[in-house]
Amino acid sequence: MAQDRTDWQHQTQTIVDCACQILDAVGEPEAGGTVFMGKTYTLFTQNDSLYALASERGVEPTEADCTVLPNSVLQTRRGIILKAEGGVISIESTSITNSDTQWFENQRDRVVQNLKVQDKDNCQIAM
Repeated sequence: MAQDRTDWQHQTQTIVDCACQILDAVGEPEAGGTVFMGKTYTLFTQNDSLYALASERGVEPTEADCTVLPNSVLQTRRGIILKAEGGVISIESTSITNSDTQWFENQRDRVVQNLKVQDKDNCQIAM
Protein backbone atom coordinates (compact mmCIF):
# COMPACT_ATOMS: atom_id res chain seq x y z
CA MET A 1 0.00 0.00 0.00
CA ALA A 2 2.79 2.42 0.90
CA GLN A 3 4.57 1.55 -2.37
CA ASP A 4 1.39 2.33 -4.35
CA ARG A 5 1.17 5.75 -2.70
CA THR A 6 4.86 6.41 -3.38
CA ASP A 7 4.43 5.40 -7.04
CA TRP A 8 1.35 7.65 -7.36
CA GLN A 9 3.21 10.59 -5.83
CA HIS A 10 6.13 10.03 -8.19
CA GLN A 11 3.82 9.83 -11.23
CA THR A 12 1.87 12.94 -10.28
CA GLN A 13 5.06 14.92 -9.63
CA THR A 14 6.49 13.77 -12.96
CA ILE A 15 3.35 14.94 -14.76
CA VAL A 16 3.35 18.27 -12.91
CA ASP A 17 7.01 18.87 -13.78
CA CYS A 18 6.53 17.90 -17.43
CA ALA A 19 3.32 19.95 -17.73
CA CYS A 20 5.08 23.03 -16.38
CA GLN A 21 7.95 22.58 -18.84
CA ILE A 22 5.53 22.10 -21.75
CA LEU A 23 3.51 25.17 -20.76
CA ASP A 24 6.67 27.26 -20.34
CA ALA A 25 7.92 26.23 -23.77
CA VAL A 26 4.82 26.16 -25.97
CA GLY A 27 1.91 27.39 -23.87
CA GLU A 28 -0.18 30.30 -25.09
CA PRO A 29 -1.38 33.16 -22.87
CA GLU A 30 -5.11 32.96 -22.22
CA ALA A 31 -7.54 34.15 -19.56
CA GLY A 32 -4.78 35.38 -17.25
CA GLY A 33 -2.96 32.05 -17.45
CA THR A 34 -1.23 29.77 -19.93
CA VAL A 35 -2.86 27.02 -21.98
CA PHE A 36 -1.64 24.15 -24.16
CA MET A 37 -4.20 22.28 -26.24
CA GLY A 38 -3.05 19.02 -27.75
CA LYS A 39 -4.90 16.24 -29.52
CA THR A 40 -5.35 14.22 -26.34
CA TYR A 41 -4.50 16.50 -23.43
CA THR A 42 -5.15 20.09 -22.44
CA LEU A 43 -3.01 21.91 -19.87
CA PHE A 44 -3.84 25.14 -18.08
CA THR A 45 -2.03 27.03 -15.37
CA GLN A 46 -2.89 30.25 -13.62
CA ASN A 47 -1.23 31.62 -10.50
CA ASP A 48 -0.69 28.54 -8.32
CA SER A 49 -3.20 26.24 -10.07
CA LEU A 50 -2.36 23.58 -12.65
CA TYR A 51 -4.88 21.47 -14.56
CA ALA A 52 -4.30 18.54 -16.90
CA LEU A 53 -7.38 17.38 -18.80
CA ALA A 54 -7.85 14.38 -21.10
CA SER A 55 -10.30 13.25 -23.74
CA GLU A 56 -13.07 10.85 -22.78
CA ARG A 57 -12.15 10.42 -19.11
CA GLY A 58 -11.31 12.27 -15.96
CA VAL A 59 -13.41 14.21 -13.49
CA GLU A 60 -15.94 16.77 -14.67
CA PRO A 61 -14.86 20.28 -13.67
CA THR A 62 -16.61 21.58 -10.56
CA GLU A 63 -18.24 25.00 -10.32
CA ALA A 64 -15.05 26.29 -8.72
CA ASP A 65 -12.97 24.85 -11.57
CA CYS A 66 -15.29 26.51 -14.09
CA THR A 67 -14.47 29.92 -12.59
CA VAL A 68 -10.74 29.26 -13.16
CA LEU A 69 -10.67 27.39 -16.47
CA PRO A 70 -11.13 29.50 -19.62
CA ASN A 71 -14.12 28.81 -21.88
CA SER A 72 -11.84 27.43 -24.59
CA VAL A 73 -10.72 24.70 -22.18
CA LEU A 74 -14.23 23.98 -20.88
CA GLN A 75 -15.56 23.70 -24.42
CA THR A 76 -13.23 20.77 -25.14
CA ARG A 77 -15.43 18.67 -22.82
CA ARG A 78 -12.33 16.98 -21.42
CA GLY A 79 -12.16 15.66 -17.89
CA ILE A 80 -9.63 16.67 -15.26
CA ILE A 81 -7.01 13.96 -14.74
CA LEU A 82 -4.72 16.06 -12.55
CA LYS A 83 -5.29 19.18 -10.50
CA ALA A 84 -2.75 20.91 -8.29
CA GLU A 85 -3.28 24.05 -6.24
CA GLY A 86 -0.53 25.69 -4.26
CA GLY A 87 1.74 22.73 -4.93
CA VAL A 88 -0.77 20.27 -3.46
CA ILE A 89 -2.27 17.55 -5.67
CA SER A 90 -6.04 17.19 -5.38
CA ILE A 91 -6.68 13.50 -4.74
CA GLU A 92 -10.36 13.83 -5.70
CA SER A 93 -9.54 15.40 -9.07
CA THR A 94 -6.53 13.30 -10.00
CA SER A 95 -6.80 10.05 -11.91
CA ILE A 96 -3.64 9.33 -13.88
CA THR A 97 -2.24 6.25 -15.57
CA ASN A 98 1.20 5.00 -16.54
CA SER A 99 0.28 5.95 -20.12
CA ASP A 100 -0.33 9.54 -19.03
CA THR A 101 3.06 9.71 -17.36
CA GLN A 102 4.76 8.27 -20.45
CA TRP A 103 2.97 10.72 -22.78
CA PHE A 104 3.95 13.72 -20.67
CA GLU A 105 7.59 12.62 -20.52
CA ASN A 106 7.67 12.03 -24.29
CA GLN A 107 5.95 15.33 -25.06
CA ARG A 108 8.35 17.22 -22.79
CA ASP A 109 11.32 15.54 -24.48
CA ARG A 110 9.97 16.48 -27.95
CA VAL A 111 9.42 20.08 -26.91
CA VAL A 112 12.91 20.33 -25.40
CA GLN A 113 14.46 18.77 -28.51
CA ASN A 114 12.56 21.14 -30.83
CA LEU A 115 13.70 24.13 -28.79
CA LYS A 116 17.32 22.97 -29.00
CA VAL A 117 17.02 22.65 -32.77
CA GLN A 118 15.44 26.11 -33.02
CA ASP A 119 18.17 27.63 -30.84
CA LYS A 120 20.82 25.99 -33.01
CA ASP A 121 19.13 27.30 -36.18
CA ASN A 122 18.88 30.78 -34.68
CA CYS A 123 22.58 30.76 -33.85
CA GLN A 124 23.45 29.83 -37.42
CA ILE A 125 21.24 32.58 -38.83
CA ALA A 126 22.77 35.16 -36.52
CA MET A 127 26.28 34.50 -37.78
